[in-house]
Amino acid sequence: MSKAKKESQPAPPAHEGKGFLALAGEAFAVLGEEIVEGKDKVVEVAAAKITAVKKAIKKITHKKAVRPAKSVKKKPVKKIAKKAAKKKAAPRRK
Repeated sequence: MSKAKKESQPAPPAHEGKGFLALAGEAFAVLGEEIVEGKDKVVEVAAAKITAVKKAIKKITHKKAVRPAKSVKKKPVKKIAKKAAKKKAAPRRK
C-alpha cells in the first residue's frame, strides 16, 4: 500500500444535511420556546382569575353594615311568674 492512498480524504457521510444530534438539539430548542410561551399564557390567565377573586372578596367584605332588627323587649321574669301564679290560684270555695 502506498502512502498516497492512506492520506486520501475521508469518505463523505451517507446522508445529506444535518446529523441526528443537531436535529435533536433544534427540536429541543423549539420545544423549549413552546413551553415558555405556554407558561406565559398560563400565568397570565391565572393572574386574571386571581384578580377577579380578590375583587369579589373585597366587594363582599367591604359592604356597609346592616342595621340589626329591633329587638323584642323581653318581659322581666318576675311579672311572668306573678301572672302564672294568679292562674294557678286555688278555686274559690262556695
